[in-house]
Amino acid sequence: MTNPEETLKNLFSKLELWMIKPLRADVRKHTTRNHFIPFVVFSILIDNMASIRYLGEFPDTPGNSNVGKRYRKFIKEYMPAKYKKQRHPLYEGFRCKLVHKFQLDSFDIGQSPASRKHHLEKVNNGNTFLHSQEFLKDLIIGFKKLKKDMVGPKAKAEIVNSFAASDYRTWTHG
Repeated sequence: MTNPEETLKNLFSKLELWMIKPLRADVRKHTTRNHFIPFVVFSILIDNMASIRYLGEFPDTPGNSNVGKRYRKFIKEYMPAKYKKQRHPLYEGFRCKLVHKFQLDSFDIGQSPASRKHHLEKVNNGNTFLHSQEFLKDLIIGFKKLKKDMVGPKAKAEIVNSFAASDYRTWTHG
């Protein structure tokens, strides 16, 4: 990687163009017929941002993946404080179940305006409720905080250097 600053600028532009903008258009306007799919993309977005930020600090080695460590640390450090206690269930019961088994464990999801006020509350079955608009809003907060730490005049050199030393593979298309 010859110029980590330029690579990071490009990565954040792609994340915004390919993930955040389409999610905003879909979720905020309730245009999706199946709100399950945006939650899969939310999890992929967290995975991507966590890898961009922490792959240099927690690299994967043969037989040892640090995806969970990066995912939980991203939630703890970049998502609003209300998620800190949820970082372990969000990785195990949300991310892993959703991405690998296409199911949820310990979470319920929804997008109706009436249910928005119940975001991160326990519901009748004991699960934690995630509302698509609220979750997206909070993911964007995490995205902006991460971008500020890694791109532009307020970028933190130690974080940029950690990324530069990592094995992060950038997208090769579009």
